[in-house]
Amino acid sequence: DSRAVAALVRDARSLAVWGFRSEIFVYSGVPPASRFLETQPVSGVLADRHLFRSDAIAPEFVAPQRAEWLRSSPDVVVDALGPLNPAMALARQPWLADWISRYRESARTRYSVVYRLR
Repeated sequence: DSRAVAALVRDARSLAVWGFRSEIFVYSGVPPASRFLETQPVSGVLADRHLFRSDAIAPEFVAPQRAEWLRSSPDVVVDALGPLNPAMALARQPWLADWISRYRESARTRYSVVYRLR
């Protein structure tokens, strides 16, 4: 799935990946839009838990990372978590509502949703 997504986003100038799939950056060759290659420090939902839970372990810890994420403006965003755990879907995160509204869904693979800047 990561290779399939990478083929869909190779034309982007910058990329963000929601989830734990940093290999998409490698396969696509697209640089990250922020320092976050995966979103555990942003969501606060750590690996493996993010497949079946959606509550942040330490909400106070994630506040600065979330602010940094909100300042990013990637050309393309891949939600590589929502198809596996709908509660963690990028478009369902209340704190991201305004940010994600700047994007439109452009493609899907079995385990990923691709959004492009409008």
